[in-house]
Amino acid sequence: MITNDAIKKSRLSAALSLLDESGLVNGKDEISPALVKNILNIRYGLEGELRRLPTEKDDSFILTCDGGHRLVKISSSGESRGVVEMQSAVMEWLNNHTSAWEVQNVITTLDGESIVPIQTKSVRYLRVLTYISGDIMATVPVDEEQLILTGRAAGEIDMALRGFAHQYDLHPLVWDLANVPTLEILQEELTDENLRALAAEAFERFTRNVVPLMGELETQVIHGDFSPYNVLVSAESADFVSGIIDFGDAVRTCVIFEPAVSVCNLLGKWADDPWGAPLAYLRGYLSSYQMSPAHAVLIADAATARLALRAVVSQWRAQRLPDRREYIESHAKHDRDNLAMALATPVSDVQARIHHLSATSSF
Repeated sequence: MITNDAIKKSRLSAALSLLDESGLVNGKDEISPALVKNILNIRYGLEGELRRLPTEKDDSFILTCDGGHRLVKISSSGESRGVVEMQSAVMEWLNNHTSAWEVQNVITTLDGESIVPIQTKSVRYLRVLTYISGDIMATVPVDEEQLILTGRAAGEIDMALRGFAHQYDLHPLVWDLANVPTLEILQEELTDENLRALAAEAFERFTRNVVPLMGELETQVIHGDFSPYNVLVSAESADFVSGIIDFGDAVRTCVIFEPAVSVCNLLGKWADDPWGAPLAYLRGYLSSYQMSPAHAVLIADAATARLALRAVVSQWRAQRLPDRREYIESHAKHDRDNLAMALATPVSDVQARIHHLSATSSF
């Protein structure tokens, strides 16, 4: 006889396996700057000042040399070479298929290699990328028109990626919302009872309203983390968005999960209307990426599920990785309050507003 405890143990095991494959279970095995400098010198012929950047799971540095900058990224221990190559291929594809925004390029070694394996506790993969300057959207005031322009840019990027395919584009990723049914068990492990209740409600809505329809939804490779921290902007530009960075969450999944990520990051931005800023963004997105109203309305539950997922995974990791707690919580410090605000709004009201946007968008 299979007991409830056995079922829970099995579900937790599946969730932990996915977290491990995404490099989120253990603390970071930080690579020393001295080793990175040595590789850059020998393999790339580059020398300069190296500055470590705070990151979720990989090692990233800014290299200042020759009067300019380069971005040095070293994959987490959970990422395979194939997935890293897929991320690079996405950037190359966009650089070849659109010129509307800057996207980083991979800089090859002196002998023409795009990736350098590094053996630490596991094999990790170093890449040197071009550095894109600009204001990070999360650090500047943004008005309604600029949110619309940002959404339009995201939709255009997804349109450009429609034809992209890679043998490693369908890979396990915690932040792919298709995995919510696997990961929702984590909320039962949290010590924060209020967050547990909010997450349970968000996950229940997603499981009830979105999961049964996922087989009907359009799928393709998406950026996966089109958040204000990965969008570079210029207030002087008519297009506002000037560059897109960080393709570490690129994956083949349901297209509605792309705008859901942005929506979850914008929830609560306007105190008088928690869904106002997200819907301004969606107005832009739906003007450049055609989507049926029946599918577009699912973004509401997908966005709250994404917000709940980030809050739950962040708290779960913070409880187990005290040395990473400050960084982990810094990226999720408002999630519980924003989730409460989002769930307090009747979902039927939000869906009606999204339906109207989708039905009246110009393509």
